[in-house]
Amino acid sequence: MVHDEIKSEFGTVLLELRHLGFAPVDSLYDEVSGNWYVDFEGPYKIRVIKDRRQFIVDGDQNVLTAAGLWRAFNSLPEFASTLLQWAAT
Repeated sequence: MVHDEIKSEFGTVLLELRHLGFAPVDSLYDEVSGNWYVDFEGPYKIRVIKDRRQFIVDGDQNVLTAAGLWRAFNSLPEFASTLLQWAAT
């Protein structure tokens, strides 16, 4: 279901999110640009997006804003840390 290129880049976070109750239900990888997204269902429905080397979460903006996920991240480690910290609450 999740493209191998996404797994290669984001696999550790995918596994952690799954352990926290967020199951990937859809994904798309653009081979030309390297952009991708993964849709998750769980405690919240979210879409994790990589667009032009930035990482973004789309979902309930009230929830995401309170968690510090209202902006694009240039750093995958910073993004992953913020996302997983929120997902664990």
